[in-house]
Amino acid sequence: MEEAYAQGKSFVKANLASMNLTGINLSGADFTGAYLSKAQLVNANLSNANFTNAVLIQANLRGTNMTNAIMTNANTLGVNRS
Repeated sequence: MEEAYAQGKSFVKANLASMNLTGINLSGADFTGAYLSKAQLVNANLSNANFTNAVLIQANLRGTNMTNAIMTNANTLGVNRS
């Protein structure tokens, strides 16, 4: 995924399971209802992203910037943040 096209984009209800999004700037992106189970988001910029109703089961969020990210009803079971 090219970083220039990821910032502020819509991934509503997208299936991004096991996707490698390491280090990508996804600030302001809309992941409403998206499926990100086991996705690799290491060191990604997720500031101001919307994860309402998203599934992030066992996603790797180590080192991510999640400033002002919206996590309403997001399923974060087993997420790795350390």
